[in-house]
Amino acid sequence: HSLVAEILENHPNVYYGIDEIYGGEWLLKPGADKNDFLNNFKNYDYLLEKDLAKFEDFIESHPDQVVWGTDRGVSATWDKDADVALVLNNYARAFIGKLDPAVQEKLAYKNAERIFSK
Repeated sequence: HSLVAEILENHPNVYYGIDEIYGGEWLLKPGADKNDFLNNFKNYDYLLEKDLAKFEDFIESHPDQVVWGTDRGVSATWDKDADVALVLNNYARAFIGKLDPAVQEKLAYKNAERIFSK
C-alpha cells in the first residue's frame, strides 16, 4: 500500500475503495462454487485477522479517503443471491467493527456520502 498511501497523502481529493478483501483471496471468481464460497465464512476469524493485518493501519492512517466498496460485478451467477449478500454484509460489519471507532462510520458510509454529495 505504500504507493497508494503516497498518492492519497499527496492528493487529498483522491479516494481508495476496499472491497472483496477476504483474506487476500479472490473468492467471488468466475466458475467458483457458491457452497465453497459460503464455507469460507462459516468461521471467518482467520479472514478478519489477515484483512486487519493488511488494511487496518492503512485505513486508520487515511480515514477520510478510504471507502468500503459493495459492488460485486458479474463474477459468479450467484454473487447477488440473498444468502451471499447476508454473508458479505455480516463480514463487512465485522471487519469495520474491528477498526478504531473514529474511522468506522467514515469507512462504512460517510466518506462515500461526502463524495456523492459534491
